[in-house]
Amino acid sequence: MKVVIATNNKHKVEEIETALDFPGWEFLTLSQVESYPEPEEDADTFVGNALIKARAAHEATGMAALADDSGLVVDALDGRPGVYSARYAGTHGDDAANNAKVLAELEGVPDEQRTGRGRRNDGRGHGRRPHWARAARQRGLWLRPHVHARGVWF
Repeated sequence: MKVVIATNNKHKVEEIETALDFPGWEFLTLSQVESYPEPEEDADTFVGNALIKARAAHEATGMAALADDSGLVVDALDGRPGVYSARYAGTHGDDAANNAKVLAELEGVPDEQRTGRGRRNDGRGHGRRPHWARAARQRGLWLRPHVHARGVWF
């Protein structure tokens, strides 16, 4: 079965291929299928955005599709930046500006209250079957100015 993974992020592709190493499954990335307009991720939840991407990939390719959405949930900021993580400071993908904005908003917050989670939700789309998503991973974070890893900002 061919499955399109709605990303070109090599790390995400490797994670999915490892987790779903089933005989007969062939994974394709967005760069391996005919291009289609990028859907607007306008849901107010990670699950909603994952489903938007999975539906768009399925509708454009006719293949089963996997997508995810992820971001940072900071307790002291009432869950912000949340689904807006990649564009929190205004420009999509500006990690330095996003980091600076989170840290500025955390100014004066004691270290023991600088807690949060990296949230990730996965979505799947396949034929006429219902689309679904599930919480895939949460990891605890301690938010300090020097923390930055593998393109995930916090």
